[in-house]
Amino acid sequence: MAGNNLSSADEGGPPRLEVRWIRAGEPAAGVLQWFNRFPTVTESRADDYLIRPDLVGLSAKIRGGGALEVKVYRGSPGWFEVPGCARGVLEYWQRWSFPVPLAEPGAAGLPSWKQVRKVRRTTFLAVIGGRLSASRTRPEEGTVCAVELAQIEADAMAWWSLGFEAMGVPEELGPLLHASAATVFHQLPPEDRQFSGQESGSYQQWLRTQYGGSGSSST
Repeated sequence: MAGNNLSSADEGGPPRLEVRWIRAGEPAAGVLQWFNRFPTVTESRADDYLIRPDLVGLSAKIRGGGALEVKVYRGSPGWFEVPGCARGVLEYWQRWSFPVPLAEPGAAGLPSWKQVRKVRRTTFLAVIGGRLSASRTRPEEGTVCAVELAQIEADAMAWWSLGFEAMGVPEELGPLLHASAATVFHQLPPEDRQFSGQESGSYQQWLRTQYGGSGSSST
C-alpha cells in the first residue's frame, strides 16, 4: 500500500499485528461458552466510525464518546492459517488516540459517521515464567496478544467478531499471535464451518463493504 501523511512508526508506538473475522448474526451460546473457558473482561461501548470520505489506509473512530482514535495500515505479512479451522489476513496497524470530551456516544451525528455498538469479551495472553498464560488484565510490560470476541450491532442488525491483536516488541508479535491462536483453537469452536478468508478484515473494511464507506484497500 502507498504511504500516508502520518509520520514515523514510533510516534504512535510500534505497529500491532492483527487478524479478525466478522460474521452476521449472534454468536451461538456454545461459541460464548467456548470462549469463556479463558478468563475474560467484558466491556460495552458505542464507537462512531468515519465512513466518508474514503481515507485509504486510515481508520478513524470516536471511541466510546471520549477519544478520537486514528489507525494507520502498515502492510500485511501475508495469510494466517490454522488448518481446518481458520484462515485470515494478517495486518499491521499503528494507533494514535486523542481525548475528545463528547457528551455521549453518537454525538458525531452526521451521515459520514456510522455508530457500532459492541459488547466485547477480551482475554490477554502473554508469556509469563516461560509459559503462555491467559489473564483478564493486560500485563503492564512485555508483548501481549489480546483475543476478543465481540457482539456487534449496527443499524439494528446483529454481527459478531473474533479477533487477535498482538502488541509489544515487533519481532515477537508474529510468534505470540500464532501461539495464542494455537491455544485458543486447541479446542475447536462449535461451528459447522471454519473462519474463512472471505470473513477476514478490519472493522473499517467491514463498514466499507456494508455501507459504502472508507476502509483499507488491503483488508
